[in-house]
Amino acid sequence: MRLNPQKCAFGVTSGKLLGHIVSHRGIEVDPSKIKAIMEMPHPETEKEIRGFLGRVQYISHFVAKLTIICEPTFKKLKVGEHVMWDDQCQAAFDKIKEVLSSLPVLSPPVAGLPLSLYLTVTDIAMGAIAKWKNVEMDPHGFS
Repeated sequence: MRLNPQKCAFGVTSGKLLGHIVSHRGIEVDPSKIKAIMEMPHPETEKEIRGFLGRVQYISHFVAKLTIICEPTFKKLKVGEHVMWDDQCQAAFDKIKEVLSSLPVLSPPVAGLPLSLYLTVTDIAMGAIAKWKNVEMDPHGFS
């Protein structure tokens, strides 16, 4: 087995891994990825909408109900749908940017603390999140 010393890091307490920041606290979103979404203008073409949704997909593990928030934007990609950015799409776009300002840190469960499973089921999406009982819920999630 050969290791490339330029690509290896040993004994570090935190670092970037697969586009995320991994540390003793848990897994966080890379700030450069957030900055790219925050600075982008609203999409106007189908290609730009797909690019936006691809970038948003990166943060999907950090945002509860993301599919519901993005639903107006997804509708613009239906076959035969005229791609025109409307107020609903703009509201979803602004909501995602608002959510990006306070993303949670994903951390592993703590042994001995009870876990709760929260489910959300709607007509358009379903999701689940597990939290241990003595930790307050994230500001964008299942309250």
